[in-house]
Amino acid sequence: MSLSPGTKLGPYVIESPLGAGGMGEVYRAKDTRLGRDVAVKILPAHLSQNPEVRERFEREARAISSLNHPHICTLYDIGREGDADYFVMELLDGESLATRLERGPVKLDEALKIAGQIADGLAAAHRQGIVHRDLKPGNIVLTKAGAKILDFGVAKLKEEQVVDMATRTTPLTSMGAMVGTVQYMAPEQLEGKPVDQRADLFAFGALLYEMVTGQRAFPGQSQASVIASILTTEPRPVSEVIPTSPAALDRVIKTCLAKDPEERWHGAGDLARELKWIAEGKPDPVAKAKRGSSREKVAWSAAMAFLLAAVVLAFRSPTRAEKAIPTTRFSVVPSQGTLEGPPVVSPDGRFIAYVLNPEAGNPGLWLHSLETGDAKPLNGTEGARQPFWSPDGKWIAFFAQGRLKKVALTGEPPVKICDAADARGGTWGSGGDILFSPTAASGLFRVSAAGGTPAVLTRNDASAGEQSHRMPTFLPDGKHYLYTASGSSDRGGVYWATLGDDKRKRLLPDITGAKYDERGYLVFRRGGALMAQGFDPDRGELRGDAAVIAADVGTDPQITAADRFSISRDGTLALRKGASEQMRLTWMDRTGKALGMVAPEHSLFEPAFSPDETHLAAGGTLAGATEGAVWIVDLRPGGQISRLTFGKREAETANFAPDGRSVVFSEPTEKGFSLARKSTDGTGEEETLVVAQHPIWADGVSPDGKFVICEQYEPETGSDLYLLRLDGSHEMVPYRKTANNETHATFSPDGRYVAYVSDEQGIADIFVETVPASGSRWQVSTGGGDQPAWRADGKALYYMNINRMLTEVEIKSTSPLTLGAQHPLFRLVVPTVSLTGPRTFFAVTRSADRFVVNTLVGDQGKPGFDVALNWEPPVAAK
Repeated sequence: MSLSPGTKLGPYVIESPLGAGGMGEVYRAKDTRLGRDVAVKILPAHLSQNPEVRERFEREARAISSLNHPHICTLYDIGREGDADYFVMELLDGESLATRLERGPVKLDEALKIAGQIADGLAAAHRQGIVHRDLKPGNIVLTKAGAKILDFGVAKLKEEQVVDMATRTTPLTSMGAMVGTVQYMAPEQLEGKPVDQRADLFAFGALLYEMVTGQRAFPGQSQASVIASILTTEPRPVSEVIPTSPAALDRVIKTCLAKDPEERWHGAGDLARELKWIAEGKPDPVAKAKRGSSREKVAWSAAMAFLLAAVVLAFRSPTRAEKAIPTTRFSVVPSQGTLEGPPVVSPDGRFIAYVLNPEAGNPGLWLHSLETGDAKPLNGTEGARQPFWSPDGKWIAFFAQGRLKKVALTGEPPVKICDAADARGGTWGSGGDILFSPTAASGLFRVSAAGGTPAVLTRNDASAGEQSHRMPTFLPDGKHYLYTASGSSDRGGVYWATLGDDKRKRLLPDITGAKYDERGYLVFRRGGALMAQGFDPDRGELRGDAAVIAADVGTDPQITAADRFSISRDGTLALRKGASEQMRLTWMDRTGKALGMVAPEHSLFEPAFSPDETHLAAGGTLAGATEGAVWIVDLRPGGQISRLTFGKREAETANFAPDGRSVVFSEPTEKGFSLARKSTDGTGEEETLVVAQHPIWADGVSPDGKFVICEQYEPETGSDLYLLRLDGSHEMVPYRKTANNETHATFSPDGRYVAYVSDEQGIADIFVETVPASGSRWQVSTGGGDQPAWRADGKALYYMNINRMLTEVEIKSTSPLTLGAQHPLFRLVVPTVSLTGPRTFFAVTRSADRFVVNTLVGDQGKPGFDVALNWEPPVAAK
């Protein structure tokens, strides 16, 4: 019923409406006896017309009216006027928590404060045997005096209605107040079982989860799906949504949301005290006890690991008069998946970021807290590689899907900074600039951390044998920086340079990557050892002798040539464990079982079969060779491996022509980058097909031998696809040229289609398009896909998904193209790569019963990393 201003309900005069919900209409009114403003709620007719319900409500209302607590909205009175039942409440000046949550999550400290007040109110009600049964954001009002819980007076009255309505599948947006009720109901309520105060604690857990994360603990598109979620699933831990949240908060909420009431907190008072403990920043006593135990274990295991693996860090006491802070050493081995790439310590030494390929879910960035020992993923960082920190430690930058991105530790989605097709490292300076290498064969670029168009910072001196500038590292002043030049022995190594100045100084010849320790040391890897040497960052001068600080740290076959270590400002050192890793071409069946070795340990990539499958072409470096080349592997019994190209720079992405008599490949040249062709029998000179200023790769030759489909990188547009004519004109015809990155193109066996990778949807996925490009295309993968390959009969397509799973896609028809079911086959054990790089790790036979796979051998990334707190370099390095 609707009441107009001036209507009297006993001594209360209606002044204006305040709102309406599933449990009635609420009005602002004046208590004429006491002269105070109140809120009057009119109960729905279907409740007030039931004598038994009215009697029970009046009985409970008398008990509730006795509650006098600063965080419970006081129930003053109940009454009946004609056919209308009403109750009178304290009039609150504030907004509901539901309204507040429409603006997003509540800051953690404020959320803990509000939650503690709600828990205090619940505890007061529970002590008098009163259960709310309908705790939700709409029943919490935030006032200047704190949080206030509403509607204790109608909770039990509503219970029968809720259980009856809960099984309906009406969309959530059309159910009014019932939506909130179902979202926060305990399993026993949904099942129609008797409830007690522990049902309120379940609702409290769901409410607290939503306050902190801004997300519902149990989302769904219908009431049925919400109910199913509450009964059968667990919400994502808060620490996954908000990585910087306290570990103890996960335990509090998880205990509240236990399906079995016996496993929940037994009292709201205990819960309130726990929240107060967290809010005060005190360590969680349970977690602390567990960490103490686990740290004793890791201390022993770390000591044994350092001794047995000969990775003993040469820590020595500093020669200072004052008492030194002792060094603490331990090992971290992620239990959730496979570590990929180096650990990166935050500037303040509190966190370590790394890329993890979990046993379930997508590979991405994880954050390990050195204060709590907890590890949690950073959402939205799928496909991440080569992370590096902002100077203030609030952001992590990384490369993924052909882009440079950054993600805040507060849990917001990552933000794109700029394109970076196939990056080779980055660094974030104190002045707000980021230096990075966008491709494997470029100089360094400079871009604002806020985003924008990158500007060229350095250029390779190709005439002097330089192939690339990579792995930059800002020095503390934000003006000087280090980087690595790859190429000839007389130009390669670590350089010191200054922003805005073309002058540079070579510090360490033949060294790949160096990091600066702000206590005055340059740390770098030489061979298999980690070294330290005194260094003046302002003058770019090395001092003293280099000293070994860790032996047998190993090398990476990763295409990024990534370091294995990181150092924070306070002397925290993180060192990737493991001996040397090697690659090997291996025969595998459809289950991933190894059937035999194709070639010995090496760093060969892009395996490609000859048309008759008697030979294999691959680009890279064979064990014992000093330069990269195209190699031909004779797969017949007694066959040998022979070198096809003899250029001064690494050749790659080799593909056979349809007749098998020649191979098209890509290689850097003194003038830039080129595509070339050479006879497979080794006779004759290489024929240059095209020369480009920027990197270009050959992806495949058309079945009729008339075109090479290739990908070319341009700083403005990223990687694009072109058709190179082989009719003598060598004309480059754009095939797929957009603002996105298109890579890894391959012709279908009949030449009618091209499968390729595009990151137009924010993550690299597989698409198929007609030849010539007509706009008709099909998406093959969702959520990440790389390296498409056709079966020779055109009846299947293969690709590597974001979890490194080799996946087979049935092709039911090619007129028109009709895709069938997808079948995951086996997981590829390969290095971390960008989904937009040119690397390919497998080749499929005509029968598709066997594959040649480029797989890691030896250390496969499973070990973790060593951490040294308060590390001091050896005296010899000073």
